[in-house]
Amino acid sequence: QLSLEETQDAMKHCLSQIKQLNPSVAVISTISPVSQVRSGLQENFLSKSVLRAALSQTAWADHYFPAYEIFMDELRDYRFSAIDLAHPNEQAQAYIWERFIDTYLSSEMKVKYKDIMAYRALEQHRPKQNPEAHQSLLEQKKKELQRRIPEAVI
Repeated sequence: QLSLEETQDAMKHCLSQIKQLNPSVAVISTISPVSQVRSGLQENFLSKSVLRAALSQTAWADHYFPAYEIFMDELRDYRFSAIDLAHPNEQAQAYIWERFIDTYLSSEMKVKYKDIMAYRALEQHRPKQNPEAHQSLLEQKKKELQRRIPEAVI
């Protein structure tokens, strides 16, 4: 367990290293909603508190996404926890991810994201009949996406 000052110093050092590699990069910080129950609940809350305090006192605070707070406050019911009661379940992960998308993606990027995710869903589909037609449709959709979103890696 690092002290608040040690944590702040480590964060400042990391951020300076990142900025040396790319001065225009925007860094989004967050605290994991996963509870570290092996170290005990008190230690878990203490370490997350130190991280949150350190983030609020450094440049990392400029872009902070409250995944931990969303899970603890908005999704505080155990029905949003996985069977181990430490990890968020799929429903909680989807909710937190949607909040992230709403917070950080522009309207234009949300449309691109939705289109790419629709393609990914189609890609994961395993047709019971006529796999050749499905493969042809995949190729057609891929070309269309690459034309509309050339920066996407598909």
